[in-house]
Amino acid sequence: MTFLDELSEIVDELDKLSAKLSPKEATLLNIKEKAELVGKSSSNSWVGYQASVYYNNFQAPPSDAVFSIQWGFGGYPDMGLCSRGDWRKYNPDDVINYIYQLAGISDLNKYEKGKNLIEEKLNYYKSTILSIISLQDENDILNDIKKDVEKCKPVILSHILHALKPPFKIVTNDMAALNGGIICPPHIIVIGKVHSILQTYEMCGQLAQLARKAASHIKRMNMADSQLNRVGNKIFIGHGQSPVWRDLKDFIRDRLHLPYDEFNRVPIAGKTNTDRLSEMLDDACFAFIIMTAEDETPKGGLQARMNVIHEVGLFQGRLGFEKAIVLLEDKCSEFSNIQGLGQIRFSSKHFSKSFEKIRGVLEKHGIIKNN
Repeated sequence: MTFLDELSEIVDELDKLSAKLSPKEATLLNIKEKAELVGKSSSNSWVGYQASVYYNNFQAPPSDAVFSIQWGFGGYPDMGLCSRGDWRKYNPDDVINYIYQLAGISDLNKYEKGKNLIEEKLNYYKSTILSIISLQDENDILNDIKKDVEKCKPVILSHILHALKPPFKIVTNDMAALNGGIICPPHIIVIGKVHSILQTYEMCGQLAQLARKAASHIKRMNMADSQLNRVGNKIFIGHGQSPVWRDLKDFIRDRLHLPYDEFNRVPIAGKTNTDRLSEMLDDACFAFIIMTAEDETPKGGLQARMNVIHEVGLFQGRLGFEKAIVLLEDKCSEFSNIQGLGQIRFSSKHFSKSFEKIRGVLEKHGIIKNN
């Protein structure tokens, strides 16, 4: 199995895990909604017993009702330094169970168990993705993906609850509450748990997207490496029946001291013309296709032989237009596909005058050094 196959499997598994949220999402959001509804009757305090104080029967407090965090159930009523209204202290478990009852469920156990199982798989897939990335050639894109993958960590409930805590400093004269320390209200605990479960499923989608990005980039890297590995070191000479190609061959071989190749019409034993051409495509680092006027066109003009025209397309497709140069004889018709593309025009009587242009092109692309 290749790294790309492995990443593809991870993406599929993470997508499946993420999809499991869909049938649960409505229920979880309903639980959160009911917890927020109960929260409207809360004291809004995180200090000791006050965190479990709610208005009677979890009703929304009337406009004249106020719970004083500073004085709690004590204070100085005659001076107005006290809580006003029918506030009650509840057992935290009773508050949570009441929220579950409103939401039509018994508890969050099955959702939390599912979350824990998903976290285990997330950690496994995360470590696998990081391992695959670490085995690739280092580059900025993969480094950025790696950093984002590392940020995908299991959501810790205590961190969510801390984020939900009021940002202001708590001031109170209620010593009974103060002695209890900072306590998260029961309805906030339910909201935090729902957030934790939802974010775990959402993290599956985030990690899947990062795995896709990693796979896509690694695939492009592999394609680039493959293309580089395919580039050979020979100069391919494509030609028709005209003997001028031999002059180019002598110039490339004897004066530039470069290896060359040309398509031999006689197949090598055991190899078809297609196999031979495929080999030459792999071996070539540059190509010169000589288009000489040989075949008559319906309009009475002359064009290059069809096999030569075919070679132009093949080598420009493999090497690019700048490294597959057309040498176009002045009497030869120019077909539309090469208009404006890399070409050198020549006269059949003075073909050698093109050699310095050919040398210049090879120097430009680093095939030979400029002396």
